[in-house]
Amino acid sequence: MRVLLTGLAFVLTLAVLLAGAASLTSFSAGPHASALPAWLDAVLCTALWFAAIALPTWIATRVWSRLQPTPPADPALPGS
Repeated sequence: MRVLLTGLAFVLTLAVLLAGAASLTSFSAGPHASALPAWLDAVLCTALWFAAIALPTWIATRVWSRLQPTPPADPALPGS
């Protein structure tokens, strides 16, 4: 179950990110192409590729660690 939920978080994050990237790309390549300087195209492309790799991976690792099974409480410890 942990692997399934982590994979689902990765895929959903990637889908949302790609939808946003597609909107941003169509904005920067469409009728508003002159709104961005030419040198910013390379920066934007690099940032989007980095985000497409790093953000879903980061979210998936957070989900994986949140779903870590908790060990049973030790009755010998106070407050357990």
